[in-house]
Amino acid sequence: MKPLALIDVMDGDVARHSVPVFADAQGGATLCVGRSLDCDVVLDDPHVAAVHAQMRVEATPVARLTLLPSLNGGWLGTHPLRGGTTVDWQADTVVQLGQSRLRLRHAAAAVAPETPPVQAVAHHRWAHRGILPLLILICLLWFGGEQWLRSEPGTPLVDYARPLLGVGLGALLWAGVWALVTQVFQRRFPFGAHLQRTLWVVVLAAAADEALAALAFVGSWPALLSVAEWLGPIALATLAVWQGQLALPRRQQWVRGAALLGFLVWMGMSWVSDEGVQHRWRPPYMAGLLPPEWRLAPLRSVDALLEEAERLEPELAAKAKRDPKGREESQD
Repeated sequence: MKPLALIDVMDGDVARHSVPVFADAQGGATLCVGRSLDCDVVLDDPHVAAVHAQMRVEATPVARLTLLPSLNGGWLGTHPLRGGTTVDWQADTVVQLGQSRLRLRHAAAAVAPETPPVQAVAHHRWAHRGILPLLILICLLWFGGEQWLRSEPGTPLVDYARPLLGVGLGALLWAGVWALVTQVFQRRFPFGAHLQRTLWVVVLAAAADEALAALAFVGSWPALLSVAEWLGPIALATLAVWQGQLALPRRQQWVRGAALLGFLVWMGMSWVSDEGVQHRWRPPYMAGLLPPEWRLAPLRSVDALLEEAERLEPELAAKAKRDPKGREESQD
């Protein structure tokens, strides 16, 4: 006999086991949920009452769920459910009773489109063509070269390894955390896929940073340096959303919201910490200069430069009277 519906007891995003629901003479089914062995859906959860809830499943892809008096109640999405509450439980949504999560699958509900498994995403065809080793090599050459250019002659070799170890350990830790999250919710551990995505964002963000600095010098566009200051947080938020597609495919809105919240928190903290500086979200000077032949901006005369510097004198004098936290220093 074909079941009318299935009640999945969830473990992360995977069904631990399913309870079939068969229609009665009226075309529906009435079930009770709880820890008691007399219940139709038995939950091994100490936070669930003996008979925690009752539900009525009809031929339409929705059930009427009624919570009975209990200590912990339940949740439907972000809405708390208390004893005596009756709600409509739509197919393919999750209800939490105590610490147990239940999903309703109904025979009358449309079947969601087929999606590739995490393994297919993790082992994309480009991954078999050496993309991950190539990204690792690019990072080694890039950050090692930057350290070599900044170092003085005779610098010990161990000093060249410090930025490489910092970037490498950070990427490994980030990828490992997301792989563990994927293991919890997807029962898979695609560490290589998370590491590859991490290195992609690291390389692209470093290239964008260099490109913006070069354009700021070539065209005398200092505003681009502010954009460069935002690259790190933007890249981190983008990477979190991208990693969340592997680890939490059914919670994309949560991941995007958390990434946006993190970026806004960074902006607020940066605004407060930069209270005493001349320009927010901009370095005080350009760290590297390109050959003068690359300049496209018109030349300025020395007299014009001195006039502009003269106009800055009152503002700089006012800032000089403040301590590092932006407060007026006492004249005692």
